[in-house]
Amino acid sequence: MGRSSSRHVQARMCSEGGGLAVLPLQVAETTPGLERVDLGEPPPDREVWLGYHRDFQHHPRLRALIDAVEAALLLELPKSVKRVFPPRAS
Repeated sequence: MGRSSSRHVQARMCSEGGGLAVLPLQVAETTPGLERVDLGEPPPDREVWLGYHRDFQHHPRLRALIDAVEAALLLELPKSVKRVFPPRAS
């Protein structure tokens, strides 16, 4: 049994029989030997932070990146999640 804050290391340990881990689908689906386990409840939430210089907060390319990251990670933003990204420019 081991311990790591790296999702890829956790996935590798699990694939080699080292236990259970809550993994992002992108990591789990690309790690051979993993099996999904239904625990009967949703997995715990995780915070994701995206840092950038405030001078770029209304830059169209950054806005496109933020939108793409949000779509990839959340697919649909739950009402209970506080949106901390800057609003879209009108």
